[in-house]
Amino acid sequence: MKNKLLFILIITCNSVFAQYTFFIGDDAHELTPTARGFGSISFPSIMINQSKIFGYPKKIIRPFLSINLGVNYKQWRFNDNIALIRDDMGVVVAVPHPDYESYENNFFSYSKSKFTLSSIRIRPEFGFTTPNKKFSIATGPLFEIYLSAKHKRKYFDQQKKSKFTQPGIDYYNINTYQFGWGASIGMYHFGAFSYVMITPLFKENLGPKVYAAEVGLYWRILRENIDTFKSKRLARIQAREFN
Repeated sequence: MKNKLLFILIITCNSVFAQYTFFIGDDAHELTPTARGFGSISFPSIMINQSKIFGYPKKIIRPFLSINLGVNYKQWRFNDNIALIRDDMGVVVAVPHPDYESYENNFFSYSKSKFTLSSIRIRPEFGFTTPNKKFSIATGPLFEIYLSAKHKRKYFDQQKKSKFTQPGIDYYNINTYQFGWGASIGMYHFGAFSYVMITPLFKENLGPKVYAAEVGLYWRILRENIDTFKSKRLARIQAREFN
């Protein structure tokens, strides 16, 4: 069963990403993330990748075009355990009163304040790679359509565990359609990337002035690796049937 699930996954989604998310902008200091409990690390985001390398195989540098399409999930765990509250002026950042909402800042503590977003992501990039694919560098835009948003706080109210959850893209005045730009560097099939959104996260004058940003790792499962995986699996099936 596990092999079948892996087989389905590897032939449908051939690009995997893991990223650390943070904010930049005038109000980024109010929304400082932390990696405690892997709170601001999102992994994996699985995408369909189609890549085309141009030029002759013996050329020193060959250009390539890569297009990634998939569903992305990212989260921010706030270092100061702030609360995102909506009022008549929009979304504001508040610090909960410790008598009613207290937190522990251990790595895997129960208490935490998080904000999560899921989206459809389109990430085309143009770059250059060496013939042996040992090195590549690329850049390109990033398009996202946010599907859902949720703010969750888990805390202690007079030593009792409590939880607050508020979903809603419209409730938090999120800009649904996002545009950004970034770059990647590494080997052709594995390396690091960084992206910064040019569209503000919140609508103008209706929330903190921040832009989502991320750094992370990518892994492209090359077509020849997929073909090898399929061939080996088919050979094992045929061997079992023969025996």
